[in-house]
Amino acid sequence: MVFKKQIWIFILFIISTPVTSFADKLADDYLSYEKAAKQAYMDGDYEKSIKYYEESLPLVLNIAHRMKKQSAYELAASHYSMMSAVLAEADQDERALEFLKKAIDYSIKMNIVWSTNSTLKHATTLIVSNYQEQGKLEKAKEYTNNYCNYVQSLQATPTLTAELNACLANKAKLNEDHNRALQYYLKALKINETIFGKNHKVTSSNYQSIGFQYNALADYIRAIEYQQKALEGFLYLNLDYAPEVAILYKSLGILHQQIGDTPTSLDYFNKALVLIERDNGKAHINNASVYSSLSSLHHQLGDHKKALSYAHKALQITEKAIGKYTATSANIYYKIGMFHFGMGKWSQGINYHKQSLEIRQKALGDKHPDTAKSWDQLAFGYFFLDQKDLKVLKYYKKSLEINKSIWGESHMNTGESYYNMSFPLMLQGDWASSYDYAKKSFDIYITSQNKRFEMLNFKQKQEYQKKNEKLVGILFQSAYLKLMSLLQEQKMDEVNQLVPTVFNDWLNFKGSLYNNENAIVTLYENTTDKKVRAEIDALTKQKRQLAKLYQTLPKTKAERAGYQQQLINAENAITESEQRLSKKATSFEQAKGLQTIRYEDIRDNLKEDELYLDYVKAGKFYYLFTLNSEDVFTFNQIGFEDSAKIDQLVANFRKDTKSIALNKNLSAKQLASLKISSQKTLSELYQLTLVTPLKIFVEDLLEKPKKFIISPDGALRVVPFEAFYNKKTGKYLLEEKSIRYIPSGKELVRLYRYAEKKKNNKSIVLFNNPDFNAKGTTAKEASMLDTPNTSRSAVVKSLYKMRFAALPGTKEEVKNIKPLLSKSKVKDFSETSASEKNLLKVKQPKILHVATHGFFLNDETIPNPMLRSGIALSGANASAVKGKGDGIVTALKLSGLNLKGTELVVLSACETGVVDINSTEGVSGLNKAFIQAGAKNVVMSLWAVADKETVELMSGFYKQMQSEDDYADALRNSKLTMIKQGLHPYYWAAFIISGARL
Repeated sequence: MVFKKQIWIFILFIISTPVTSFADKLADDYLSYEKAAKQAYMDGDYEKSIKYYEESLPLVLNIAHRMKKQSAYELAASHYSMMSAVLAEADQDERALEFLKKAIDYSIKMNIVWSTNSTLKHATTLIVSNYQEQGKLEKAKEYTNNYCNYVQSLQATPTLTAELNACLANKAKLNEDHNRALQYYLKALKINETIFGKNHKVTSSNYQSIGFQYNALADYIRAIEYQQKALEGFLYLNLDYAPEVAILYKSLGILHQQIGDTPTSLDYFNKALVLIERDNGKAHINNASVYSSLSSLHHQLGDHKKALSYAHKALQITEKAIGKYTATSANIYYKIGMFHFGMGKWSQGINYHKQSLEIRQKALGDKHPDTAKSWDQLAFGYFFLDQKDLKVLKYYKKSLEINKSIWGESHMNTGESYYNMSFPLMLQGDWASSYDYAKKSFDIYITSQNKRFEMLNFKQKQEYQKKNEKLVGILFQSAYLKLMSLLQEQKMDEVNQLVPTVFNDWLNFKGSLYNNENAIVTLYENTTDKKVRAEIDALTKQKRQLAKLYQTLPKTKAERAGYQQQLINAENAITESEQRLSKKATSFEQAKGLQTIRYEDIRDNLKEDELYLDYVKAGKFYYLFTLNSEDVFTFNQIGFEDSAKIDQLVANFRKDTKSIALNKNLSAKQLASLKISSQKTLSELYQLTLVTPLKIFVEDLLEKPKKFIISPDGALRVVPFEAFYNKKTGKYLLEEKSIRYIPSGKELVRLYRYAEKKKNNKSIVLFNNPDFNAKGTTAKEASMLDTPNTSRSAVVKSLYKMRFAALPGTKEEVKNIKPLLSKSKVKDFSETSASEKNLLKVKQPKILHVATHGFFLNDETIPNPMLRSGIALSGANASAVKGKGDGIVTALKLSGLNLKGTELVVLSACETGVVDINSTEGVSGLNKAFIQAGAKNVVMSLWAVADKETVELMSGFYKQMQSEDDYADALRNSKLTMIKQGLHPYYWAAFIISGARL
């Protein structure tokens, strides 16, 4: 139980409680009993200790009520708490809980004044931890809430305000709102630093709590920073707080393990061991905890021998110190079982998991979350020994029953159990049952995701989705197998129920990372509430300030000291604003039918000649949904080998384009050879992604529609479908179809349903030929940088050190375009006026054309994905040299652009449509920024484009606009002209159009 894990902390607290000197005999008798009880406890004679505490209870209560003093009431409450601690150590957990409750009730009843060592606080912490361990979250929330209400009812002081914030943080943690918990802890810290200073136990404990929160948010760097501050505070206080120091050493060891810093991790673990051994000897239970952590580290490093050695050391100490049949011992048996599984030693692992299960059943009971985990691991082990072993489903079912009884039907733990049931059923050929369990698991996940996403920032949402992406994989695989079975049995009624259901699930999952952001944008466009619009405007300002802060390098020591905190404060402010607005925006979307969409919402927006194609990358497979206006839809899986081949073919084609981009002096023969190679690659992609999955269901589905609306996924996000090659006809797909893209089905519905209607707006804004060296670059720097480059890409890919070469071709591009825009009001920004400041001032043009360098940084160390892509404008080099970042306009800086009613944004720059194909975000940050700003269509590029050919393509595009109403058709016609010249797709296929037709 949790009491035993924390008993030593609690004992220290009780022993340090001051005993008031009483004059009467009652006090003398009480002190004698207390001394005897404590001595018996120290001797390990718990029964005798309990007997003395029970006999002395009436005395201490009598003393408290006769004296009517706060110190005496606190002593009585402490007595209840001490009885609880000793009972827990004697394995009398139910009675231990009973006395903890009495301590809490007595403290509140007697209105004991709160202090930093309050019995009420310590007792509440223990009882809440116990209920959490049992999975009784509602009871844990009840006691936390009662304690918060109690603190709030007392007369406010700075110390109490800090404690209230800490309590509210604990409430938020129980609701899994870790961002809010962090904000409350930071508020408490501000007060505690003022009252106690930085080197005080209270402040250090506050630092420690903040570190734990950053750890929960997977921000390990900041977790280390605050745990280090806590450590420094405790060390400053010398050795009085050695247990806390050992805990911090261990915590820091685990955190450095998380970031892959093994040497530092080992150093901290060893420091913890030295401290514990010095104060408590080698056989102390805390030593076992560090050995256990060391075992995990060495297992992660692949040193299985050392991992098992440390785990067995931990087990030996634990069983000797507190016995075999304890939760702690069971955890170590469980860990050793996992290590054996990791080594492929399934039988040995099963034996250890059996022992873990036996101990947990005895120590924790049959209906405990940890008992469920043991059943899971036993099922997992037997599955790998024999997939058809009946024990596999039997044991998974036992775990499911436990989780349902503890957590209920809609908890993620129950969802995990449903997932576990689905996989073996699928491999055993029971595809209907497999899908049913997978569907239940997925539904629980989606419900949980919708709630969590109102509380998480983008990075946390990504991590949450990545952690649970296996649920999507099993859903689609089991659904497809069930579909094949139903088709074979000709059960068409069930087929017609299954396919729409799976399609709807995908439509509501894909792009869901952006649900809340898109909802806020939609709310802004439709609300008449001036206060709400002002809040969203303030959020936009906060995002731009954060972008600027990330691109401004601190130079002085004073600036560096506060820089990290500035980032934290800025990010917290944004998270808080988004949380507040998300609730309003979600309610709005629910009322308007956008929170959850159905395939009919897409069908109703399709024309007769359009086909919607939505690709899924789930697990090792690609899947494809198609839908037309006549309600004909298909669902097909692309096989395992073919799915892997698609990824390789995309990589091969992009390698060809890179070869051309990097070798400007290729001969006509070399280019012709590359063209043949690429056509072979593109022909295979055409066959694997379109012909095979479409013709299996509807023979003319590929030929009949004239226009494709494609929502790609996986590696298909970074390859242009228009370049796919039909070997039979000798034509590229673009020659047969008009193609546009959309990030997700939900985004398509949002654009059609809520994007601002077309206005009689003829203004066109052009940005071109920026002076990247403006605003003070030295002559030496300019001479190094001002070298013409025929590729519109960043010279050095680093957020802080990017350098951009001049693009004289963009001046030629605009010169060719302008005569075609004579009927429009044109505003041209070039050289120094092609600045970030002027771009952010642009409001609602019909067309915004930006011809410059673009960049995409595939760098996971950049914390915000909206900082990974952007464009360069005037002064970019000069400000980068000075560490300012002005002119380097990231997607985050573009937040809040006013492009409502804008028909088209053209990003005539490189890599403006590139994404990380392994990420869950699925869309270019620039595309996202401009569409969210209100643009109906965005033209962007998938690789580093050639300057000369881009001028030709864009000139042709604007010329075609004179006779084409559809921008996708205009872009297509311009490309067709270049195809006729026999050019490699590198020169004409990079630019794609994303959005909805007007």
